[in-house]
Amino acid sequence: MELVTMPPTFPSIFDAYTYAVQHIRAYSLALLQYEDNDVVLCENFPASLTGEALKWFDGLPLGTIRSFQHLQSMFLGHYISNNMLNPGIEKVFSLRKRTNETLRAMTTIWRTMCIEVAKRVDERNIILAFINAQFPTDLLYTQILRMKDRITMGELREYQEEYISLV
Repeated sequence: MELVTMPPTFPSIFDAYTYAVQHIRAYSLALLQYEDNDVVLCENFPASLTGEALKWFDGLPLGTIRSFQHLQSMFLGHYISNNMLNPGIEKVFSLRKRTNETLRAMTTIWRTMCIEVAKRVDERNIILAFINAQFPTDLLYTQILRMKDRITMGELREYQEEYISLV
């Protein structure tokens, strides 16, 4: 009776748009029992790729890969930009209303930022960052500061529109 080895299943398939370092970690963990076997690690690597990333791998000239370590270096060299830090809470709290900047302009910048950080910063912090960005003498600031702990994103947007139309 012949022993058949099942191909490994991977917890994530890399598509060229997700995090490369996390993919390498997940791949290495999935094949942990083969950590000292470069042939197995290199031969199975394309099964963890799809789309553009698989095209990249298929485009490597024959004989290019010397080891799994070398493959990792080439892969990360090509896709490391996917791991660059995305803006988060530090960006939201760095927002400040500039002197002579209109509420409309500042609100537009803030709303764009909300889209960028939506999944990384919770709504309460996004709201607090907007309040923090206002001048304490602004009418909107005095209105929403009193309710900062209970105001929702929808209510804040309504207040923004109301005060924009007043100015």
